[in-house]
Amino acid sequence: MPGAIVEQFLDATQNHDLLPEVLRRTAERYGSDHAFAIFVSPEKTSAFSSRDSSTVFADFMERLQFRNPHIQQSIALARSPEAEVQTGWSPFTREEIAQNPFEPAFAASHHGAHYAGALIPCSESSYVAISLERGASKGIYASSEMDDVNRFIETLGASMKYALKAQARLTAGLVDSMSHEGTAKAWLGGNGHLVHPSQQFQALIGRFVELHDGRIRAAGDADERLQWLLKRTARGERTDVTVRLESMDGQTALAHAVPMHTISRSFSVDADLLLTIVLEQPRKRISSTLLRQRFNFTEAEARLALRLAEGQSLREAAKGERISFETARTRLKVIFHKSATTRQIELILLLKSLAG
Repeated sequence: MPGAIVEQFLDATQNHDLLPEVLRRTAERYGSDHAFAIFVSPEKTSAFSSRDSSTVFADFMERLQFRNPHIQQSIALARSPEAEVQTGWSPFTREEIAQNPFEPAFAASHHGAHYAGALIPCSESSYVAISLERGASKGIYASSEMDDVNRFIETLGASMKYALKAQARLTAGLVDSMSHEGTAKAWLGGNGHLVHPSQQFQALIGRFVELHDGRIRAAGDADERLQWLLKRTARGERTDVTVRLESMDGQTALAHAVPMHTISRSFSVDADLLLTIVLEQPRKRISSTLLRQRFNFTEAEARLALRLAEGQSLREAAKGERISFETARTRLKVIFHKSATTRQIELILLLKSLAG
């Protein structure tokens, strides 16, 4: 039964380092010299060969390069209900060689006798091409051997479809279970498209983020930072960077993303993402009255300190207060003395601690 090989193949779709050995076992199990697997989507093509078949495979891929006129016909066949294993190389007429020199030329170059292969559709635009190559020493596949290969292809195709659906349900369930009040999560595709939002995340759409052509976007300057974060994460990079988002009513939230390892990574340049948005608890606003009472600031000193606590530079704060930069520096020295601080960052941390 092909079950063990199929299970190993499915595991290898999420860890491509395993594919050469799994393909070697596949070739051995079905009496072949070489086994190839090619994951194809509009975004990329990822090709793998059985261990010790890299030289033959390199030539196969160089010759292929979509010069084979059977490819599109094979894709259409693979998507039809009548899809079965395709075989070739035995025999080729002169007319066939003239019309399509790819297979016989490749076979002659590597003493090939027969091949069996199929294209397994995984979505509307992606498929896996499986090819088992047999040399002259083994001869052509017998009818019973072809039945065996056909059962393997059918089982693999059905298992991949099931695995993709099962993983989608599992991933969506995890996204939902990890979300709670104040923390919202969503599953994004590597291209930034929203795949599955939790209920909590859905509630934030229109407040902190928007959907544009199915992609998550943030308002204003925050979107540039958010898209930078999503692109880096889609490349598989883990980063501690968070992006602050702000709603129309002034509430703030922090966005963070991590890459997800799914079967779809075999067909996509980028990884899927788990996007998390955490609502920030509203802080008490610091009043100038509080600063005057706590540190004996003057009203002007309290206003300057508040501007610095809001993230303004000293030069920006001076402009906002309509005073010269030198006057602001002098006033800041007094603020340092009264608050027992020596640096601007110390002062800001002190003032933020008053907000709770």
